Amino acid sequence: MYSFTPSSHPAYPAYVKRDVIERNGAIYIDMSVRCGASKKVCDDLVRSFQELNKKIMQSNGRFISRNEY
Repeated sequence: MYSFTPSSHPAYPAYVKRDVIERNGAIYIDMSVRCGASKKVCDDLVRSFQELNKKIMQSNGRFISRNEY
């Protein structure tokens, strides 16, 4: 699933791609990010998605998050 920042977002232009993958009975969230803003703003965007992933993992103990930047 792709999430794109709107032009009004500080991280614009950016997108976050998350794939939910099942392997050996565990569900993984693979995340990759492309961001054209400053490092600080891009890091904030990544942290916000990491928090979303964490909430998903906490709601279902089978999730494991993997991130690629």
